[in-house]
Amino acid sequence: MPKTHKRLTVPINDLALDTDNPRIISQEDEKSCIETMLNMNEVYILNLAEDIAKNGLKNKDIIVKKGTGAMKCKYIVRDGNRRITSIKLLNDPTKVPNSRFTEKFSKIKKQYNNFPKAIECDVYADETEIMEVLLSRHAGSPGVRLNIDAATDFIEPHKLSKPTAEPSFSSWISER
Repeated sequence: MPKTHKRLTVPINDLALDTDNPRIISQEDEKSCIETMLNMNEVYILNLAEDIAKNGLKNKDIIVKKGTGAMKCKYIVRDGNRRITSIKLLNDPTKVPNSRFTEKFSKIKKQYNNFPKAIECDVYADETEIMEVLLSRHAGSPGVRLNIDAATDFIEPHKLSKPTAEPSFSSWISER
């Protein structure tokens, strides 16, 4: 399948965190996503934010999908949620749900004040194509045995169906 995505520069405020991000289980809204990420990865998110503020965004492979319905004016972040969370909190530390974190993000913002206001993103329209890219990034590379449970956990929140007839999951992926 040919890759059918386009590269766009998207303002940070037009990026919405993925409420079905498998790293944090399903969340109700972006605020809950941020709170869960901080509670699970406080040190990582703070270090990531400081690194982005100090050195810029190094890994620019942010995958997004155009939102629909109430989110039609937004792009849903499908890969890069921790990086986008860090940038969102640097741009607006008041979005931090805990005052202890607010102070830390405000300090980083004041110290560096060098972080993106818009992000280059790969915008995909096709959910299957997004899943193939995400699985290739997160479930191993060719020649590496896939972790079936992790890959299945990754797919299920995004409702990509796998065939009912066995062959194995890895052969299903390789046929795609």
